[in-house]
Amino acid sequence: MRQARSIALLGSCILVLIGVVAIADTLPTPAAFATTLQDQAQAISAEITAQSVKVHVLATEQVAAKAHLAEVELEVALNRKEQASSAAQVASDRAILRKDAINAFVGAGSGSDLSSILNSAGSDLPLRQEYLSVATGDLSTAVSALQGAEEREMADQVQLRASLHSAQLAVDALEADSSKLAAEVANEQATLNSVNSQIAALVAQAQAQAQAKAQAAARAALAPVIQTVQGLPSPSGFAAAAGGAAGTSSWGGNPAPPSPAAFAALRQCESGDNYTDNTGNGYYGAYQFSLSTWQGMGYPGLPSNAPPAMQDQAARQLQAEDGWGQWPACSSELGLD
Repeated sequence: MRQARSIALLGSCILVLIGVVAIADTLPTPAAFATTLQDQAQAISAEITAQSVKVHVLATEQVAAKAHLAEVELEVALNRKEQASSAAQVASDRAILRKDAINAFVGAGSGSDLSSILNSAGSDLPLRQEYLSVATGDLSTAVSALQGAEEREMADQVQLRASLHSAQLAVDALEADSSKLAAEVANEQATLNSVNSQIAALVAQAQAQAQAKAQAAARAALAPVIQTVQGLPSPSGFAAAAGGAAGTSSWGGNPAPPSPAAFAALRQCESGDNYTDNTGNGYYGAYQFSLSTWQGMGYPGLPSNAPPAMQDQAARQLQAEDGWGQWPACSSELGLD
Protein backbone atom coordinates (compact mmCIF):
# COMPACT_ATOMS: atom_id res chain seq x y z
CA MET A 1 0.00 0.00 0.00
CA ARG A 2 2.82 2.41 0.98
CA GLN A 3 4.71 1.54 -2.24
CA ALA A 4 1.63 2.26 -4.36
CA ARG A 5 1.19 5.66 -2.69
CA SER A 6 4.87 6.48 -3.30
CA ILE A 7 4.59 5.61 -6.99
CA ALA A 8 1.46 7.72 -7.33
CA LEU A 9 3.13 10.60 -5.56
CA LEU A 10 6.19 10.34 -7.81
CA GLY A 11 3.97 10.39 -10.87
CA SER A 12 2.16 13.48 -9.63
CA CYS A 13 5.48 15.26 -9.00
CA ILE A 14 6.70 14.44 -12.51
CA LEU A 15 3.52 15.84 -14.06
CA VAL A 16 3.83 18.97 -11.93
CA LEU A 17 7.45 19.53 -12.93
CA ILE A 18 6.52 19.13 -16.61
CA GLY A 19 3.86 21.80 -16.12
CA VAL A 20 6.38 24.08 -14.39
CA VAL A 21 8.80 23.79 -17.31
CA ALA A 22 5.99 24.64 -19.72
CA ILE A 23 5.06 27.70 -17.64
CA ALA A 24 8.68 28.86 -17.50
CA ASP A 25 8.95 28.58 -21.28
CA THR A 26 6.06 31.02 -21.69
CA LEU A 27 7.65 33.71 -19.51
CA PRO A 28 8.99 36.77 -21.31
CA THR A 29 12.68 36.74 -22.11
CA PRO A 30 15.01 39.21 -20.36
CA ALA A 31 15.77 40.88 -23.71
CA ALA A 32 12.17 42.08 -23.91
CA PHE A 33 12.73 44.28 -20.86
CA ALA A 34 15.87 45.97 -22.22
CA THR A 35 15.17 46.64 -25.92
CA THR A 36 14.95 50.42 -25.59
CA LEU A 37 18.10 50.66 -23.49
CA GLN A 38 19.98 48.39 -25.87
CA ASP A 39 19.02 50.62 -28.79
CA GLN A 40 20.22 53.62 -26.81
CA ALA A 41 23.49 51.86 -26.00
CA GLN A 42 24.07 51.03 -29.67
CA ALA A 43 23.46 54.66 -30.67
CA ILE A 44 25.90 55.90 -28.03
CA SER A 45 28.51 53.33 -29.11
CA ALA A 46 28.20 54.50 -32.72
CA GLU A 47 28.62 58.13 -31.62
CA ILE A 48 31.69 57.25 -29.55
CA THR A 49 33.20 55.46 -32.55
CA ALA A 50 32.60 58.49 -34.80
CA GLN A 51 34.10 60.84 -32.24
CA SER A 52 37.10 58.56 -31.81
CA VAL A 53 37.78 59.04 -35.52
CA LYS A 54 37.58 62.81 -35.01
CA VAL A 55 39.98 62.55 -32.09
CA HIS A 56 42.45 60.67 -34.28
CA VAL A 57 42.19 63.29 -37.04
CA LEU A 58 42.69 66.12 -34.55
CA ALA A 59 45.66 64.36 -33.02
CA THR A 60 47.26 64.01 -36.47
CA GLU A 61 46.64 67.69 -37.23
CA GLN A 62 48.00 68.64 -33.83
CA VAL A 63 51.23 66.73 -34.45
CA ALA A 64 51.63 68.45 -37.83
CA ALA A 65 50.92 71.89 -36.31
CA LYS A 66 53.45 71.37 -33.55
CA ALA A 67 56.03 70.25 -36.10
CA HIS A 68 55.37 73.41 -38.14
CA LEU A 69 55.64 75.50 -34.99
CA ALA A 70 58.98 73.91 -34.18
CA GLU A 71 60.22 74.67 -37.70
CA VAL A 72 59.13 78.31 -37.42
CA GLU A 73 60.74 78.63 -33.99
CA LEU A 74 64.00 77.24 -35.37
CA GLU A 75 63.84 79.61 -38.34
CA VAL A 76 63.22 82.54 -35.99
CA ALA A 77 66.18 81.55 -33.82
CA LEU A 78 68.45 81.22 -36.85
CA ASN A 79 67.23 84.56 -38.18
CA ARG A 80 67.91 86.23 -34.84
CA LYS A 81 71.40 84.74 -34.79
CA GLU A 82 71.99 85.88 -38.36
CA GLN A 83 70.63 89.33 -37.52
CA ALA A 84 72.95 89.65 -34.55
CA SER A 85 75.88 88.57 -36.68
CA SER A 86 74.88 91.03 -39.41
CA ALA A 87 74.54 93.85 -36.88
CA ALA A 88 78.00 93.12 -35.55
CA GLN A 89 79.33 93.01 -39.10
CA VAL A 90 77.62 96.35 -39.90
CA ALA A 91 79.18 97.96 -36.85
CA SER A 92 82.57 96.53 -37.75
CA ASP A 93 82.29 97.65 -41.36
CA ARG A 94 81.29 101.15 -40.31
CA ALA A 95 84.28 101.40 -38.04
CA ILE A 96 86.62 100.18 -40.75
CA LEU A 97 85.16 102.60 -43.28
CA ARG A 98 85.52 105.52 -40.89
CA LYS A 99 89.05 104.55 -40.02
CA ASP A 100 90.09 104.09 -43.64
CA ALA A 101 88.53 107.38 -44.63
CA ILE A 102 90.22 109.26 -41.81
CA ASN A 103 93.56 107.57 -42.38
CA ALA A 104 93.39 108.22 -46.09
CA PHE A 105 92.50 111.86 -45.49
CA VAL A 106 95.23 112.60 -42.94
CA GLY A 107 97.90 110.73 -44.87
CA ALA A 108 98.18 107.68 -42.58
CA GLY A 109 97.07 105.28 -45.27
CA SER A 110 98.52 102.02 -46.28
CA GLY A 111 100.97 103.46 -48.83
CA SER A 112 98.82 103.13 -51.88
CA ASP A 113 99.17 105.46 -54.83
CA LEU A 114 96.16 107.39 -53.66
CA SER A 115 97.63 107.76 -50.18
CA SER A 116 100.90 108.95 -51.68
CA ILE A 117 99.07 111.67 -53.56
CA LEU A 118 97.26 112.70 -50.43
CA ASN A 119 100.56 112.82 -48.52
CA SER A 120 102.18 115.19 -51.04
CA ALA A 121 102.82 118.92 -50.50
CA GLY A 122 100.17 121.40 -49.51
CA SER A 123 99.90 122.46 -53.12
CA ASP A 124 97.99 119.18 -53.52
CA LEU A 125 95.20 120.33 -51.18
CA PRO A 126 92.58 120.46 -53.97
CA LEU A 127 93.43 116.85 -54.72
CA ARG A 128 93.02 115.98 -51.08
CA GLN A 129 89.66 117.70 -51.00
CA GLU A 130 88.59 115.81 -54.09
CA TYR A 131 89.53 112.49 -52.46
CA LEU A 132 87.69 113.45 -49.31
CA SER A 133 84.59 114.04 -51.35
CA VAL A 134 84.95 110.66 -53.09
CA ALA A 135 85.74 108.82 -49.87
CA THR A 136 82.78 110.39 -48.12
CA GLY A 137 80.50 109.37 -50.95
CA ASP A 138 81.83 105.80 -50.85
CA LEU A 139 81.33 105.65 -47.09
CA SER A 140 77.74 106.88 -47.37
CA THR A 141 77.02 104.34 -50.06
CA ALA A 142 78.47 101.50 -48.00
CA VAL A 143 76.61 102.61 -44.89
CA SER A 144 73.37 102.88 -46.83
CA ALA A 145 73.85 99.34 -48.17
CA LEU A 146 74.50 98.05 -44.67
CA GLN A 147 71.44 99.84 -43.33
CA GLY A 148 69.34 98.37 -46.15
CA ALA A 149 70.50 94.88 -45.29
CA GLU A 150 69.75 95.49 -41.63
CA GLU A 151 66.24 96.76 -42.42
CA ARG A 152 65.56 93.74 -44.62
CA GLU A 153 66.62 91.41 -41.80
CA MET A 154 64.35 93.28 -39.40
CA ALA A 155 61.45 92.88 -41.83
CA ASP A 156 62.20 89.18 -42.11
CA GLN A 157 62.24 88.94 -38.33
CA VAL A 158 58.83 90.63 -38.07
CA GLN A 159 57.40 88.27 -40.68
CA LEU A 160 58.82 85.24 -38.91
CA ARG A 161 57.38 86.40 -35.59
CA ALA A 162 53.97 86.72 -37.24
CA SER A 163 54.33 83.20 -38.63
CA LEU A 164 55.35 81.95 -35.18
CA HIS A 165 52.32 83.58 -33.57
CA SER A 166 49.99 82.10 -36.22
CA ALA A 167 51.48 78.63 -35.73
CA GLN A 168 51.10 78.89 -31.95
CA LEU A 169 47.46 79.92 -32.32
CA ALA A 170 46.83 76.91 -34.57
CA VAL A 171 48.39 74.56 -31.98
CA ASP A 172 46.36 76.13 -29.15
CA ALA A 173 43.11 75.82 -31.14
CA LEU A 174 43.77 72.16 -31.92
CA GLU A 175 44.57 71.42 -28.28
CA ALA A 176 41.34 73.12 -27.19
CA ASP A 177 39.31 71.13 -29.74
CA SER A 178 40.98 67.91 -28.64
CA SER A 179 40.27 68.59 -24.97
CA LYS A 180 36.63 69.44 -25.70
CA LEU A 181 36.14 66.33 -27.82
CA ALA A 182 37.86 64.14 -25.23
CA ALA A 183 35.49 65.49 -22.57
CA GLU A 184 32.49 64.72 -24.78
CA VAL A 185 33.75 61.19 -25.40
CA ALA A 186 34.26 60.69 -21.65
CA ASN A 187 30.73 61.90 -20.90
CA GLU A 188 29.21 59.63 -23.53
CA GLN A 189 31.27 56.70 -22.25
CA ALA A 190 29.91 57.35 -18.76
CA THR A 191 26.38 57.44 -20.19
CA LEU A 192 27.02 54.18 -22.02
CA ASN A 193 28.29 52.56 -18.84
CA SER A 194 25.16 53.73 -17.02
CA VAL A 195 22.89 52.36 -19.74
CA ASN A 196 24.72 49.04 -19.73
CA SER A 197 24.32 48.88 -15.94
CA GLN A 198 20.59 49.51 -16.31
CA ILE A 199 20.38 46.78 -18.93
CA ALA A 200 22.18 44.34 -16.64
CA ALA A 201 19.87 45.27 -13.76
CA LEU A 202 16.78 44.77 -15.95
CA VAL A 203 18.04 41.41 -17.17
CA ALA A 204 18.75 40.31 -13.60
CA GLN A 205 15.31 41.53 -12.51
CA ALA A 206 13.63 39.71 -15.37
CA GLN A 207 15.50 36.53 -14.54
CA ALA A 208 14.58 36.83 -10.88
CA GLN A 209 10.93 37.43 -11.78
CA ALA A 210 10.92 34.43 -14.11
CA GLN A 211 12.48 32.26 -11.44
CA ALA A 212 10.03 33.50 -8.81
CA LYS A 213 7.07 32.81 -11.10
CA ALA A 214 8.36 29.33 -11.86
CA GLN A 215 8.86 28.62 -8.15
CA ALA A 216 5.41 29.99 -7.29
CA ALA A 217 3.85 27.88 -10.02
CA ALA A 218 5.72 24.83 -8.73
CA ARG A 219 4.57 25.44 -5.16
CA ALA A 220 0.97 26.02 -6.28
CA ALA A 221 1.00 22.87 -8.38
CA LEU A 222 2.59 20.82 -5.61
CA ALA A 223 0.33 22.18 -2.86
CA PRO A 224 -2.19 19.30 -3.03
CA VAL A 225 0.62 16.79 -2.76
CA ILE A 226 2.41 18.70 0.01
CA GLN A 227 -0.77 18.92 2.05
CA THR A 228 -0.87 15.13 2.34
CA VAL A 229 2.82 14.34 2.91
CA GLN A 230 4.42 17.27 4.79
CA GLY A 231 5.73 17.12 8.32
CA LEU A 232 5.97 13.57 9.66
CA PRO A 233 7.16 14.03 13.25
CA SER A 234 9.73 11.78 14.87
CA PRO A 235 8.30 9.46 17.56
CA SER A 236 10.47 10.89 20.32
CA GLY A 237 9.73 14.51 19.41
CA PHE A 238 5.99 13.95 19.14
CA ALA A 239 5.95 12.05 22.41
CA ALA A 240 7.75 14.89 24.13
CA ALA A 241 5.28 17.41 22.74
CA ALA A 242 2.31 15.25 23.69
CA GLY A 243 3.60 14.75 27.21
CA GLY A 244 4.35 18.44 27.78
CA ALA A 245 2.19 21.44 28.38
CA ALA A 246 2.75 23.02 24.99
CA GLY A 247 -0.55 21.79 23.64
CA THR A 248 -2.54 23.66 26.26
CA SER A 249 -0.48 26.85 26.35
CA SER A 250 -1.63 30.09 24.81
CA TRP A 251 0.25 31.34 21.72
CA GLY A 252 -1.43 34.73 21.70
CA GLY A 253 -3.82 34.01 18.87
CA ASN A 254 -5.56 31.37 16.83
CA PRO A 255 -3.84 30.37 14.70
CA ALA A 256 -0.63 31.02 16.63
CA PRO A 257 1.53 33.92 15.45
CA PRO A 258 4.81 32.80 13.80
CA SER A 259 6.94 33.54 16.86
CA PRO A 260 10.40 32.08 17.60
CA ALA A 261 8.86 30.14 20.50
CA ALA A 262 6.26 28.57 18.20
CA PHE A 263 8.92 27.46 15.70
CA ALA A 264 11.09 26.14 18.53
CA ALA A 265 8.19 24.05 19.80
CA LEU A 266 7.51 22.84 16.25
CA ARG A 267 11.15 21.77 15.79
CA GLN A 268 11.09 19.97 19.11
CA CYS A 269 7.93 18.09 18.11
CA GLU A 270 9.01 17.26 14.56
CA SER A 271 12.63 16.19 15.15
CA GLY A 272 13.61 16.74 18.75
CA ASP A 273 15.18 20.04 17.51
CA ASN A 274 17.67 18.08 15.39
CA TYR A 275 18.60 20.01 12.24
CA THR A 276 20.47 17.01 10.80
CA ASP A 277 17.65 14.53 11.40
CA ASN A 278 17.47 11.91 8.61
CA THR A 279 15.88 8.67 9.77
CA GLY A 280 15.17 7.31 6.31
CA ASN A 281 11.43 7.98 6.47
CA GLY A 282 11.53 10.46 3.58
CA TYR A 283 11.50 13.59 5.78
CA TYR A 284 14.55 15.63 6.67
CA GLY A 285 15.90 18.19 9.07
CA ALA A 286 14.53 20.02 12.08
CA TYR A 287 11.15 20.67 10.45
CA GLN A 288 10.88 17.28 8.72
CA PHE A 289 10.59 18.67 5.20
CA SER A 290 9.72 16.32 2.40
CA LEU A 291 12.14 16.55 -0.50
CA SER A 292 9.37 17.69 -2.88
CA THR A 293 8.41 20.56 -0.55
CA TRP A 294 12.04 21.62 -0.03
CA GLN A 295 12.96 21.63 -3.70
CA GLY A 296 9.60 23.07 -4.69
CA MET A 297 10.49 26.19 -2.68
CA GLY A 298 13.76 26.44 -4.60
CA TYR A 299 16.21 25.15 -1.97
CA PRO A 300 19.10 22.87 -2.96
CA GLY A 301 20.14 19.44 -1.76
CA LEU A 302 18.68 17.70 1.29
CA PRO A 303 17.09 19.73 4.06
CA SER A 304 19.08 17.82 6.68
CA ASN A 305 22.32 18.98 5.02
CA ALA A 306 21.29 22.64 4.91
CA PRO A 307 22.44 25.16 7.55
CA PRO A 308 20.00 25.80 10.41
CA ALA A 309 19.41 29.35 9.20
CA MET A 310 18.29 28.10 5.78
CA GLN A 311 15.95 25.53 7.37
CA ASP A 312 14.47 28.23 9.61
CA GLN A 313 13.97 30.51 6.60
CA ALA A 314 12.24 27.75 4.64
CA ALA A 315 9.95 26.94 7.59
CA ARG A 316 8.96 30.59 8.00
CA GLN A 317 8.35 30.87 4.25
CA LEU A 318 6.18 27.74 4.14
CA GLN A 319 4.20 28.80 7.23
CA ALA A 320 3.63 32.28 5.78
CA GLU A 321 2.34 30.84 2.52
CA ASP A 322 0.32 27.83 3.73
CA GLY A 323 -0.03 28.10 7.52
CA TRP A 324 0.73 25.69 10.37
CA GLY A 325 -1.32 23.02 8.64
CA GLN A 326 1.79 21.98 6.72
CA TRP A 327 2.77 20.18 9.94
CA PRO A 328 -0.64 18.69 10.72
CA ALA A 329 0.23 16.34 13.57
CA CYS A 330 2.51 18.66 15.56
CA SER A 331 0.52 21.85 14.90
CA SER A 332 -2.58 20.12 16.18
CA GLU A 333 -0.80 18.67 19.20
CA LEU A 334 0.84 22.02 20.04
CA GLY A 335 -2.32 24.05 19.44
CA LEU A 336 -0.70 26.16 16.75
CA ASP A 337 -3.46 25.79 14.19
